[in-house]
Formats: sequence, C-alpha cells, structure tokens
Amino acid sequence: DEMMVDIFKKAGEVSSQIGLAVAAILFGIEAFFLQIPLIMEY
Repeated sequence: DEMMVDIFKKAGEVSSQIGLAVAAILFGIEAFFLQIPLIMEY
C-alpha cells in the first residue's frame, strides 16, 4: 500500500511539472503572437 501512495505522489509531482511547462509554453506562444502585430507596424 505504501508503494502505491509513493507512486501516486511521484505521478502527481510529474504531472504538476508537466502542467506548469505546458502553461509556460502556451503563455510564451500567446505573448509571441500578441507581439507580431506590434513588430509589423514598425
């Protein structure tokens, strides 16, 4: 039973890290596309 809890804890940590990475990537892409119109004006 303790092994299962340990596995779930590790899986939770990994999934939260993946979630943060995905959020950061999406945020970066969004910021990039928001900047394109500003760059095109110059």
